[in-house]
Amino acid sequence: MEKSQLILSATSLPSVSESVALTLTDRADHHAAALNAAMTAMPDFAELIGPGNENLARSNHLNHFRYMASLASVFDPVSLVEAVVWVLRTYRAQGFRLAYWDRMLPQAMQILREDLPPEHAAEVLPIYQWLIDHMHHFAELSEKTPSFFESLGTVPGE
Repeated sequence: MEKSQLILSATSLPSVSESVALTLTDRADHHAAALNAAMTAMPDFAELIGPGNENLARSNHLNHFRYMASLASVFDPVSLVEAVVWVLRTYRAQGFRLAYWDRMLPQAMQILREDLPPEHAAEVLPIYQWLIDHMHHFAELSEKTPSFFESLGTVPGE
């Protein structure tokens, strides 16, 4: 599946209300802490993220929930697709296995189900299910195509 097809598919995702977006923003740190606890308790966690990557995984969990909150506030299907491609390319280059997201995304969904009121969870969980449903497409795409963000190059002086 090409980027354009993923973007078109993402346009069908339901919008998230402002109140849910604000809740996601307010609860991002809590959600990340819960995800850190759940993921690090998995016996194969080190294998999923590669050696020496626990701090990177913790940072990813916080950045994930912050990004999802911003996406809920200002949904942009192009940004979503490009961000997922970038994340997969960047973290896999650091040793994360694709199976990490197969475990992380459902766990993140469970945390949201447990923490958010059901009507709030119902607004955001379709985005997660869409990510899970398309992860193999993202994996294939990330192996052959850089993200838009990578095409921008590096910041001068870095």
